[in-house]
Amino acid sequence: MGSEILLAARETLRLRYSLLPYYYTLFFHAHLTGEPVARGMFYEFPHDPKTFSIETTFMIGSAMLIIPVLDDEHQSGPTIRTYLPAGLWYPHYDSPVLKSVGENVNVRIPEEFHSIPLFYREGSIIVRQKPGSNTVER
Repeated sequence: MGSEILLAARETLRLRYSLLPYYYTLFFHAHLTGEPVARGMFYEFPHDPKTFSIETTFMIGSAMLIIPVLDDEHQSGPTIRTYLPAGLWYPHYDSPVLKSVGENVNVRIPEEFHSIPLFYREGSIIVRQKPGSNTVER
C-alpha cells in the first residue's frame, strides 16, 4: 500500500479509537431516540437554508464537522472550499480557529497525515480517551 497510506490509516484509526467515548454516547442516544449518528448539515442547522443542498459535508453528532476530500483536484492543493454554518469551528489538526457568519470558506487540508478536515463546533464537549490498538486496550 505504501508508507503514505499506512501513515494515514494509522492516524485515522488512532483518532477513531480516541473518540470511542463520544461515538458510544451517540450510539446510545440513537438507540433511545432514533436520532442519527451521522447527520446531514440540514439536520443540525434546520434554520440555515444554505445547508439544505449540501451533500458531502456532514456532522457526527452535533459536535464534529467532517469535510471529505472527494476528488483528486483537491489532493494537490492545500485547501478545499466548503460552507461553514455560523459560529466558531475548532480544527482537530493544526490550523486556525474559523469564525463563520454562515459562508463559504477555504479550509486547509491537513497534509501531515493525509487526513480530511475535521472541526469541532463551539460549545461542544468531546470526551476522548487514550487510543489503543483495539477497543479493550487503553
